[in-house]
Order: sequence, then C-alpha cells, then structure tokens
Amino acid sequence: MGWDMLIQRSEKRATTRFRASLPVQFRYLTKINNALTHDLSEGGLSFTTNDFIPVNTQLFVAVLPKEEPLRAGGTVVWVQKMPYGDRYNIGVKFTDINAYNKARIASLGDKMVLDTF
Repeated sequence: MGWDMLIQRSEKRATTRFRASLPVQFRYLTKINNALTHDLSEGGLSFTTNDFIPVNTQLFVAVLPKEEPLRAGGTVVWVQKMPYGDRYNIGVKFTDINAYNKARIASLGDKMVLDTF
C-alpha cells in the first residue's frame, strides 16, 4: 500500500486527516451523544450519527482514545445523508482546541501510520 493510499489530502484542508475509529462524545442541543470517528486531524474530525446537525452548528466534542480525552469546540462544516436510512456523516472543523490536544492528535496520527507497517 502506498503513502497516497494511507493518507489522503484534500486541497481544502490545512492539515492531513488520518483514518481513525475512536469513540467520540459530542454535545448537541441538550444531550450528549456517542459515535465513532471516521477520520481525525489537528483541524477537525468526521463521524456518523442518527441526528441531523445543520452546517454552522457549534459542537463540543471529546475524542476518547485509551489515554485522557481530547476536548475541543468545533463547527459543523458539512453534512452528508447516508443512503437507506436516517444516518448522517458529519464533518467538524475545530474552532477551539489547545496546542496540547493538537500535538496529541498529531502524535496519534504518526503512531497510526507507523502501526500499519
């Protein structure tokens, strides 16, 4: 498998996302929901949920790797309805994340790429 298959980069993104299936909690309206990430970067993440969450909605997320949670605030930047059901893929851009958590995400990405070899 080549590098281009491991890490795909979109021209719109300032940081490279890596595939990661990690538990994530997000607060939307008055409830806390659980999901799994599809991908993650220092700039954001995506996940699937049963809830339609409109673009520009502010969310608070906590990614839950085996270590301490990675907490960040973010904005929904895209929503994609999945076929055959009422599930939605949600893309979130981080708008409030500290340098410590950004560095932890970068480290997670490095570790996940290295673990594939």
